[in-house]
Amino acid sequence: DASSSSSRSNAGTKFMIKSATSDSLAILLRQSLSANDDTQLEVALQVSDKRVIENSILGLVHESDGNSGNDADVDTDASGEMIIMLLTKLVTRIARKPSRAQRL
Repeated sequence: DASSSSSRSNAGTKFMIKSATSDSLAILLRQSLSANDDTQLEVALQVSDKRVIENSILGLVHESDGNSGNDADVDTDASGEMIIMLLTKLVTRIARKPSRAQRL
C-alpha cells in the first residue's frame, strides 16, 4: 500500500513540472479551497515563484471586480472567505511543521 501511495505522489510531482501561471494557480486555489481538498491545495502550495503567488492571491481577493450590483457584494464575501480559509490552512500547516514556514 505504501508503494502505491508513493507512486501517486510521484505522479503528482510529474504533474507539477509545468510552470504555474497566476491564472492557473488562482483557479487551483479556488477549487481546492471550495472543495476542501488538501491534496490539491498541497499541489498549489508547491509553487515557489513569488510573482505568481502574489498575483494569484490578488486574483482571489479581486475576483469580483468585474461584477456589478448586489452580486459583487456576495462575491466579495466569498473571496474574503476564501482568503480566510487559505490563511487558516496555512497557519495549520505551519503549526504542524514550523520548519515549513519558509517555503509557505
